[in-house]
Amino acid sequence: MTTTSRPPDQNERCFFIMAKTDSRTSISGERADIALNATWEIEGLADIALSNIPPGTESLALRGIVARIKSLNSAIMSAIGEPDMAVTDLRERVYVLPRP
Repeated sequence: MTTTSRPPDQNERCFFIMAKTDSRTSISGERADIALNATWEIEGLADIALSNIPPGTESLALRGIVARIKSLNSAIMSAIGEPDMAVTDLRERVYVLPRP
C-alpha cells in the first residue's frame, strides 16, 4: 500500500490518499467534502438544464449529453461518497459496459 500526504496549510486539513492493491482509492477530510459538494452542484445544474431543454429532435443530442453528464457525475459521487461501491460497478457506469 502506498500512502501520500502533505502537510496542511492554515485553511486546509491534512488529507491522505491511499492506493490499495484492489484498485480502490479513498479520499478523506475536507477534500472529499469539497468534491462531493461540487458533484451535488453539477447534479443540480444538469437537472436545471434537462428541465429547460425545449422539445424537438434538434434538442435530443443536448438532452443525451446532459443525461450523460449526470450519469458520469453520479459515478463520481459514488466513487467519493460510497466506500462500499465496487470498482466493477463504477467501471460499468463510466464505460457503459453491458452486464454479463
